Amino acid sequence: MTPITRYIDDPAQFLFWDLDEVMVISTLFGIGLMIDTPTLFIGMGVAMTWALKKVKRSRSEGYFLHFAYWAGVLKFRKNPRVPESWKRQFIE
Repeated sequence: MTPITRYIDDPAQFLFWDLDEVMVISTLFGIGLMIDTPTLFIGMGVAMTWALKKVKRSRSEGYFLHFAYWAGVLKFRKNPRVPESWKRQFIE
């Protein structure tokens, strides 16, 4: 039996966390394992996830995706005539 989400726009989740929150905790846990202090980094991950949830509630949906595009982390260049997001002045 395959579980069907209630809404098609629901973000991917692991237990009761969104996928981006799980990535924060797991990344910090992995760093903690590498430097032999996993308990400290799990605590930091939980604190950062709490802060991330708080920021996500205060912003519109898709804010971090748009910010990552504007900062140049993501590239969605389908039209070569459209300039990069970081270019502020245009010369015609």
